[in-house]
Amino acid sequence: MPLALVRDPVPNAPTPHLDAAVPVLDPPPHTSLRTPPITPPLRVERFVAAALTLNDVTEQGGENRGQTVEWILRSAGLAPGEPWCAAYIYHVGYWSQYNPATQSSSWPLPRTGACTLLGDFARAHDVLSRRPSRGDVFLLYFPSLNRFAHTGIILTVTETPTAYQCLTIEGNTNDDGSREGYKSCIKTRTFEKTSPHRFIQWEAAA
Repeated sequence: MPLALVRDPVPNAPTPHLDAAVPVLDPPPHTSLRTPPITPPLRVERFVAAALTLNDVTEQGGENRGQTVEWILRSAGLAPGEPWCAAYIYHVGYWSQYNPATQSSSWPLPRTGACTLLGDFARAHDVLSRRPSRGDVFLLYFPSLNRFAHTGIILTVTETPTAYQCLTIEGNTNDDGSREGYKSCIKTRTFEKTSPHRFIQWEAAA
């Protein structure tokens, strides 16, 4: 004989009616049923995700050479052996914003291997900033060259009173942060607030 589960009665509990309506709870005040906006923007996250898929690309067979490096260079219209930090930005940006339905990309920055041209474009479109944000393209200024001469992508930002501590991903560098390195890698960089380095907020130019 099966055992019956017996519960102690709750004192003074009302007897439920089987046909009683199930109450519908009102949502709490000050809430919205709308989908919240995506933060950070989805386009930025696609850019960052695409860059991370090309982390640790290493030159092979010579300076600024190798199958993947030359593929990146070709995407920016550059020949094997050319510096590829800016080409890395274009390649990642183009394909992260590519729409197969239209067979086109909404990436707004120019197809170039020159950091100076990236800076010129950003300045002309009023998207060159002193303050970094996730997904921005950074431009390192070299006083000895009197120009921007290296670039990469901001992954995270921690602000201090005098500087921005950033995790970056960049091409044509090395573990020491050289602008003429041999691989793509994730780095930690400190951008002093008084420095001439700048950040391209490319999404605002799209």
